[in-house]
Amino acid sequence: MITLINDDFREVFPHIGPVRMIFADPPDNINLGYGEYSDRLSECAYSSLLQSILDLGTDSADIVWISYNAAHTYLMAHLIYHFLENNSDWEAKPCVQVFTFGQHNQRDLGNNHRPLARLMRKGTSLYPDAVRVPSWRQLHGDKRADPRGKVPGDVMHAEQYTRYTLPLPNMSVEDIQRMLSKVCVTNSDDCWEWRGGKRDGYGRIRIGGHRGNLYNVTRLMWRLVHGTDPIGQLVLHTCDNPSCCNPSHLFLGTDADNSNDKVVKGRQHAPKGVLNGQSTLTEADVINIYHTHGTYTSIAKEYGVSSVTISNIKTGKTWSHLTAKEGLSDVFDFPRVTGNSKQRRKYHPTQLNELLYERCIRLSCKPTDTVCDIFAGTGTMARVCAETGNPCILIDVDAEYCKKIAEEHGLALVSKQEWRSE
Repeated sequence: MITLINDDFREVFPHIGPVRMIFADPPDNINLGYGEYSDRLSECAYSSLLQSILDLGTDSADIVWISYNAAHTYLMAHLIYHFLENNSDWEAKPCVQVFTFGQHNQRDLGNNHRPLARLMRKGTSLYPDAVRVPSWRQLHGDKRADPRGKVPGDVMHAEQYTRYTLPLPNMSVEDIQRMLSKVCVTNSDDCWEWRGGKRDGYGRIRIGGHRGNLYNVTRLMWRLVHGTDPIGQLVLHTCDNPSCCNPSHLFLGTDADNSNDKVVKGRQHAPKGVLNGQSTLTEADVINIYHTHGTYTSIAKEYGVSSVTISNIKTGKTWSHLTAKEGLSDVFDFPRVTGNSKQRRKYHPTQLNELLYERCIRLSCKPTDTVCDIFAGTGTMARVCAETGNPCILIDVDAEYCKKIAEEHGLALVSKQEWRSE
């Protein structure tokens, strides 16, 4: 059941019954081009808007999620702190949505996160089993793995360190001498074999004493010769000899470069992912599919593939080179909805990922609980509730946005400012 109301949430709240959960993604007050809303309020007026979300939201629901721009972190912290001082029966939890494809800034650190605040009436039940994700142990066949998966945290792991993302250390003269002593140097054209410890054929050495980290020797050799840390890139071999340390045989590349190199040289019979000519999915599609709840049939229909394809992605039979990393991600590790996303509705200037909404709903609600989005925008809440089965109330002050949401979901106009599903 979908109810859509074209009005200011501050006018609507006194007239609707209680709901289980409210999700609020207010405009960021950064002068975006909304239709009937000015996104450049005074600081006092914007603070008053956020305060209204806290006051009216907690009057109407047991759980209130608020997503806001990081520029307002200190303002929100101030408002929530004083709200909790005056409402001892409520508690708050700070969360963070992170995304690797962030907003670049040439003058300072770019913004790669969006804060979330969850206010919850004390004693309210949550449903963490509904948001479990595969654990690292599950994905790697560890018998100790909890078969149910893991309950995610409130932010992603800062970085999944791999053989090519771990920053290289500063090596002492002794470290360099110890490494080079294990390299069998011959003439400039031959492979220089590593005579120390190996893993999967690749030389490794520990830097920083017996408690230091293990590093790939080829990466250290690259830095020693070129003076740069190849972080984020692979050090590949022209000679296809993993234990070779000859700098003239090394070059930098990406995972895609590595896979292409394998195919060209006949060392990979089944190209992975987008390199496979039969693939119709992008890597972004696969990540979204992996995190999407719902029947395999419904997901397959959305992406134009078979339910078997969806099953193979979910179980790791295909695309595991991508999804194995996702098992280490946390609950709010969702990409921004950019212009080429299947989720994007271009008539609106901004939009949150549907998977973010879904995790909040499943953690907070049973399928029969009513949820409310007080800044409906593009109707993300309605699309997600079609999967979770929750009744939802959408509110937006912009008439044109409401008309587009109603058209997309086939809602019937029941009054001048209200639509409902059949």
